[in-house]
Amino acid sequence: MTKFIWHVALGAGDATAEPCGYTDAQLAAWRGHIDHAIDANAGAPIPGQPGYAVSARVIGRSLLCSVGRADDKTALVTFCVVEHQRQARKAWEALHEGYPQFAATLTAIPQVPYCAVRAEAGLVYDQAAAAWLDGYQLAVAWAWLTRRDTDA
Repeated sequence: MTKFIWHVALGAGDATAEPCGYTDAQLAAWRGHIDHAIDANAGAPIPGQPGYAVSARVIGRSLLCSVGRADDKTALVTFCVVEHQRQARKAWEALHEGYPQFAATLTAIPQVPYCAVRAEAGLVYDQAAAAWLDGYQLAVAWAWLTRRDTDA
């Protein structure tokens, strides 16, 4: 099993090694949340965070998520969980595409596994969400990375 995830913010270039702090039961619940978000056309509510939703899709073996407010669809963050080196560059570059303000980190491709986060413009206006988003991203990332450990 993976011992840590690199949690990286675009533009800042800071990467922190984040160990898994979740029980098997918690990871199972987060996997259920991810599955629901992947299947939902209009996004899925985020547990414990009323008024917020996540849209998710699988690209290869990576997970791409967008978090926003449910009422007005304001985007807050986009994040990608990447577990294989061969997808690392493509996912990293895709997160940077169309965002010249993050160009400083374009060539600093993180080591895998990583959870790369791009702040969207709406996050500036929603500091309440900023308080829980890092924890949410890590819970989703760990659930995604450990899903194969539980598949039969």
